Formats: sequence, structure tokens, C-alpha cells
Amino acid sequence: MKILGILTIELVEAKFTRSTDLVRKMDPYVEFACREFEWKSSTIDSGHKKPKWEGQSFDIEVKYLGDDLKWVAKDHDKIGRDEPIGDGESKLSAFVCYEDWDEWFAVEHKGKPAGKIHLRTHWKPAGEVEEKHSSQDEMGQITEKIKELAQKKRDLTDKYNEIKEEMDRHEEEGNAKLEAENAEEGDPEKWDKKNARAEKKCEDDHARVEEQRAALDEKKEEFEAKLAYETKMAVQRKDEFIERMEKATEKAASDLEADLAKAEEDKLACQEENHRKEEEMRNKCEALNGAQRRREQAITDEIREIAEKLLKINEGIAERLQKLTEL
Repeated sequence: MKILGILTIELVEAKFTRSTDLVRKMDPYVEFACREFEWKSSTIDSGHKKPKWEGQSFDIEVKYLGDDLKWVAKDHDKIGRDEPIGDGESKLSAFVCYEDWDEWFAVEHKGKPAGKIHLRTHWKPAGEVEEKHSSQDEMGQITEKIKELAQKKRDLTDKYNEIKEEMDRHEEEGNAKLEAENAEEGDPEKWDKKNARAEKKCEDDHARVEEQRAALDEKKEEFEAKLAYETKMAVQRKDEFIERMEKATEKAASDLEADLAKAEEDKLACQEENHRKEEEMRNKCEALNGAQRRREQAITDEIREIAEKLLKINEGIAERLQKLTEL
């Protein structure tokens, strides 16, 4: 199968919302798989819920855009079995929409949100240094549509996770409230307990608002970091493009100069060859003309000699006729 390009993926960090161990801090690592390809990151000792990696990247030869890239985050256990923290997946087509991409991807455990991992990717199409698609042509329209669908999928996934978390929270609170009210039937301190629950709910709501504010601040930091990275990469790609264009211009000028010098050299060589052939032809013509003149002179001399012989013969005949007449 033809290779469409090389996808470079860098594992930057992770933010988990669950822990596999209530006693010790987790030692996380992440495994990636795509078809037969497999890759495992280094283990971050005591990285716990917020591990960060450096220099952890791998390349995938993309042959089919419909393939899935799957990842599993695990807690390394020095004694027992490594326990999964969470997993996730994404189509390769989502990664090839951008030359450079900085994004967070969801991690789930048994269908529930377990955090997210931070990936940075670089896409290099096969046989091209830089691939650009116009939104007017067919490929450009397909690329734009994939980008749009990928963004919609991320938005819907985030919204689904938010709604699911809210529904789970309301369900837990409702069940706890029903259990408490059933247990308090006939209790003389029922109203005091209800008041205490209301105060606790108010405190919980305040805590939840603070958590949401902290989450928004965290998303702001992530967005600013992503924006800074993408800006840096855009500048880097621009500088690389300018450098390539300058080198291409210099090479074109050098090639033009070399081609002109070669053309001038070929012109002089051609002129010399034509002059040599002309001289050679002239010599051949002169040699042929000389031989022709010599042949013509030999024929003339031969004719003159024959004419002289005929003249002598005629003179001899005339003398004999004269003698015969005199007799």
C-alpha cells in the first residue's frame, strides 16, 4: 500500500482525574498503537495525575487515513500488574488536517472521563516538502470538511462529557438525598438535618463553582500555551519556507548562469566544428578540382598527340597519291 506521508507525534503531558492507587503516587506511561505499529513512552516516576514528558515522540507511516490511533495510559507497578488509568483513540485523518497541531485528547476509563493527554503532531506528505491545498480545488474542500468534522466531534465530545458528569452528579445527589430523607422519617431532628444538608449543598455548590473557575483558568492556560506553540511553529515554518525559497532562487540563478555558460561553450564548439568541416570540405573540393583538371589536361594532350599522328598519316597518304599521279 502506498505511503501517504509521515506523521510525527510528540507526547507532552497528561492530566488525569482518577488514580489507580489511594496510597502511593502513580508512575504513569502511555502506550500507542496503530495497526501493527506500537510505541511505549518512558515512565514518569511519581508523575501521578500530572506527568510531563520530554523528548518523547514517534513517527507513523500513514497508509490509510481511516486507521485509528489508540492510546492507553497505565500506572507502572514495580510489584504487581500495571493497571490502566484510561484510554482513548482518534482517526489519523484528524491529525493530517494540519501541518503542525497542538491538542488535548480525552482519556476514559470504563466509559467515564479519566482525564486527557496533550499531543503535538507534525504532518509531512509523501514526496513533498510542503503541501498546500486551495479551498477552491477538490482536495482543499475535502481537507476543510475533515477539519470541520473533527472540530465538531471534539466540541460534541466535550459537551457530552460535561452533560454526563452533570447527570452523574445529580443522580448521586438525588440518591443520597432520598436515602437521607428515608432514614430521617420520624426523626425529631429531621428539620435540623435538612438545614444542615442545605448548608452543605450550598458549600458544595460554592466549591463546585471554584472548581469550574479553576478549570476555566486551566483551559485558558492550555489555550495560551497552544496558541504560543502554534504561533512559534507558524513562524518557524514561515522561516523554513523563506529559507527554501531563497535557496531555490540562488540555485535557479546558479543553474541559469551555468546553463548560459554551457550554451556559450557549446556555441563556440559548434562554430569551431563548422569551421573545421568547412575547411575540410574546401580542401576536398580543391583536391577534386585539381584531379579533374589533371585528367582534362591528360585527355587534351592525348587528343593533340593523336591529331599530330593523323596529320602525319595524311601527309604520307598525300605524298603517295602524288607519286601515283606522276606515274
